[in-house]
Amino acid sequence: MSNTAIKRTVSGRLVKVAAAIATAAIALGLCMVSNDNVSAAIKERRVERLNAQIESVYTTDYQQMMDDQLTSERDAKERKSTTSTPRSTRTAPTPRPCTCTSPRTRPPR
Repeated sequence: MSNTAIKRTVSGRLVKVAAAIATAAIALGLCMVSNDNVSAAIKERRVERLNAQIESVYTTDYQQMMDDQLTSERDAKERKSTTSTPRSTRTAPTPRPCTCTSPRTRPPR
């Protein structure tokens, strides 16, 4: 082989090696960029999921609290209605014994 042929072979190999290195660098860069996008998307979905769980807990707890409050108010109203007698059915108080002196028991003057 001549000197020129060797140079062409070496330069051809250098070009192929350089192209392979450039392709690998581009592929690595794309993987890193897409990995960042995937990572950001995963984080965003996790935050959305956590927010939904928090909202669910708060709305569930609030609903349960309101149900308990309504139940206790209804129970208190029922207790009040069963313990108190309506005005129309109340009876007169029991008369006290008379403390006045009758003419027969009056001391003489």
